[in-house]
Amino acid sequence: MIPYDGTPIKDELARSNRLTGDICHPDYNFLDPRSDRFFHALNRMVHVSGWIYGIGSLTVQLQHIKAELAVMRALFPPLPGLDVYSATVRCITRSANETLFHLVDDVLREYRDGRSHRWTPLAVKNVCVGLQKELLNERNSFVGDNQRILLHALGLGAPAEHSSV
Repeated sequence: MIPYDGTPIKDELARSNRLTGDICHPDYNFLDPRSDRFFHALNRMVHVSGWIYGIGSLTVQLQHIKAELAVMRALFPPLPGLDVYSATVRCITRSANETLFHLVDDVLREYRDGRSHRWTPLAVKNVCVGLQKELLNERNSFVGDNQRILLHALGLGAPAEHSSV
C-alpha cells in the first residue's frame, strides 16, 4: 500500500507517527517492528535484483511480452509456433513466481523463526538475470522465426513464401 496525499490512510499514518519517506516516495512503518525488518530486507533483495522495479525489470518484461502475445493473436495471421512460445512464456512466468514465493517464504522464516537462508541480493539478481535472458532469447527466437510473416502483415515486406532473407 502506498500512502498517497489526500487519502485517509495517509492521514491516519501521520497521526500515529508511522508516516515516513517524502512526497515523492511516501512510506510508513508497520505496527510490528519485525514486520518492518522483514519487509525492508525482502524489498532490498527484489529492488536491487531488478525483479520488480524499473522499466527493465523482469516483471515489466513479462508484462510486455504477454501484451505482445495478445497483439500477435489478435492482429496477425496465425503464426507458426505461437502456442508453443506462449506456453514457454507461461513456464518462465511460473518459474519466476515460484522463485519469488520461495524467496518470500525463506526470508519470512528468518525473521519469524531465526532460520538462515541462502538468499542474498546478488543471488536474487543472478536468478533474475537468468530468467530475463531465457525470456528474451525465447522472444527473439520466436519473432525472428516469424519476421517475414510479421513484416508482411504490417505491409513492410513481401509474402513470406516469396521473400528472401
